[in-house]
Amino acid sequence: LVRHYIPVRYGLNKTHFFSHIAILFKMLSLLQTVILSFMCSLVSAGGGAPRPGQSATNVQGTYWNGATFAGSCLLSTSYYGQSPPRGIEYVAVAGDINGMGQYCGACLKISSVRGKASPVIAMVSSHCPNCPSQALDMPGTLFDKLMGNAPGRPGVNRFNWEVVACPIANRLPQLKNKQGSSRYSLSMLFVDTKYPVQSVVITSGRRVFEAYKRDYNYWEIHNSGEPLDPKVDVKVTCTNSRSFIMQGVDPGNMASIPARSGC
Repeated sequence: LVRHYIPVRYGLNKTHFFSHIAILFKMLSLLQTVILSFMCSLVSAGGGAPRPGQSATNVQGTYWNGATFAGSCLLSTSYYGQSPPRGIEYVAVAGDINGMGQYCGACLKISSVRGKASPVIAMVSSHCPNCPSQALDMPGTLFDKLMGNAPGRPGVNRFNWEVVACPIANRLPQLKNKQGSSRYSLSMLFVDTKYPVQSVVITSGRRVFEAYKRDYNYWEIHNSGEPLDPKVDVKVTCTNSRSFIMQGVDPGNMASIPARSGC
């Protein structure tokens, strides 16, 4: 009796019931997509990317003789090769400030709290998940420059750091599409910017997409509608509030694409 009463009361038969269930699942799926997009937009808009002059004082610094330029920022494998631009060291920063790759590619002027050596500029190439807040993990060569290499030297010390412009005066930014990028799913890395990238906006015809930052240092959009145009415009804004636009970018081009200006 109850089994027959409920459909009559609400005017539903079995077909309508399952139809409504299907619609409900579609709505839940759409809600999940909206929430994910909102979270991604928060990452891309706020981002936590460091601004010029942002600094930390008296933080822990360690070194590892097995360190290489390869790291979570993918600067080595995607563009630079085995070393950063000439005259720049490399460093990893604590995961609490680089969890979404915000500091990737940023240049830090590092000085020792106790030592007398001149400050050294290093490019952030990775993060240190187990390091204390705002700490640095360095290759042995960088640690030696700041602390010397005398026998018995401590392997842990205290340092200050400050975000500065990368000393790459003769280089312009480059865009590198990730392998497999296309008009349907676009993933881009930006290198040789003097300051970290704060936001990326892609224009395809009349459609505008705000890319979101991934923890491996790529900016992405996953277009759920029509594919992107064969050529798109890319607006990049750095943390010094300056922007540059790269016009006519092919989403499927795997070669490095140079910008005409920088930030």
